[in-house]
Amino acid sequence: MTGRVAIGAALAAGILGAATTATTGLAQGEEDRPADARVWPGAVIFSAAPPTIDGGPDDRARSAPDRRPGVAPQIAGESLVLVGDRVIEFRSLSDGSLRASARPRSPAPVGRIIRATRPERLRFGATEAAGVVVASLAGSGDAQEHWRGIPIRRGTNGRRLVGIDADTSKVVWDHAKTLEGDLAEVEICAPPTSHDGIVYAAGLRGSAEAWLTAVDARTGSPSWSTRLGAGETTLTMFGEAAHEPSSGVPLIAAGVAYHATGVGFLVAVDAATGRVRWKARYPRPTDEPQKGYYPDVPEPGWSCSAPVLVAGAVVAAPVDGSALVAFEAASGKLLWTREREGARHLLGAGAGLVVVGGPSHVDAIEVASGKLAWRVTTEATGRGLVVGPHVAIPGARTLTLIDLPSGKLAASAAWPDGVGDGDLSVAGRHLIVASPRRVTVLENDVYH
Repeated sequence: MTGRVAIGAALAAGILGAATTATTGLAQGEEDRPADARVWPGAVIFSAAPPTIDGGPDDRARSAPDRRPGVAPQIAGESLVLVGDRVIEFRSLSDGSLRASARPRSPAPVGRIIRATRPERLRFGATEAAGVVVASLAGSGDAQEHWRGIPIRRGTNGRRLVGIDADTSKVVWDHAKTLEGDLAEVEICAPPTSHDGIVYAAGLRGSAEAWLTAVDARTGSPSWSTRLGAGETTLTMFGEAAHEPSSGVPLIAAGVAYHATGVGFLVAVDAATGRVRWKARYPRPTDEPQKGYYPDVPEPGWSCSAPVLVAGAVVAAPVDGSALVAFEAASGKLLWTREREGARHLLGAGAGLVVVGGPSHVDAIEVASGKLAWRVTTEATGRGLVVGPHVAIPGARTLTLIDLPSGKLAASAAWPDGVGDGDLSVAGRHLIVASPRRVTVLENDVYH
């Protein structure tokens, strides 16, 4: 266990113990470890390459942590679910072996994946409800148009929802084959979420028309679909969308769906009926005039995430936004905005704070005021998360735990051999580190 953090039972229960408990655990040998100590991170269970996402292997620029798509594995029963462009894989949680692979839109070729110009805005994941795993997969989209190599129309990948039986890995329903009307033209551009057997998915129709839909997980039948309105997007010199559709993940809380659309506004929608309760705009970067034939690609902004609801406020980091924003959850009244200042990810909330992070630092913001509570310098190689009383930050060689209320270092431990960089998530008794190149599953007997 050398190099991992020995955490006492009180800490595992969510109470931060004395600083020496965590720090001295870094050097403890097995024979010195207290009887009630638990180890985090635990041992590696397996590592595996995820299915192809965003059209193929990363090139050097796209593999950088601030430019790569997000990978969000899901656990369903005894399987780890990994989502690719056109495939959903089910791997055994015990050893990582491939149990099944669902390709609902194969074997007929459906065209080349159009690679994203803003891959950092994309996230590949699924949700599980009523025994059905639901994800958005690519299909037959709109073709690209060029004139002598100059992009006129970007095209889309035709991403639509599909439901896969979690036990048999068989296709239960597929929206690419069943939807009609306006909803059939909506590109589902973020992972869905679920609550009480209903799946909620967000998408865009055309370049900037935002939709939110709720479907029965068992049948795929829409319970409601709401056109949220048209927003703003970056255009080419020909007046067509310059970048792929992207949006946030909906948050379902207290009977309301909160969603940052990716086209300039956030909405609160009644989760049962689809009725819009309020709509509010958030600040976006100022689009500079296009300087040539090819769309400019700005610096990375916020990654794809769901808002958080804390202390009566809904706080969001919209993929197209220039700031972290907080609205009164009941009314949509703007409470405050705070510029990113290099942050890339919304990590979570707790203790009256919302936490954001990027490659160089982690910030904790007071939800009540929008003021900076603390900042910690880091060398993050992926998205961290708020877990228990800590903020966990992945590094190339270490996992760092920061005390959430104070911002003080709680512990820093070397990763076990075989763990690469990636985004962190906790699912039951598993800690997952995921990137487009590799997914590693570790034991987790502390935070679950």
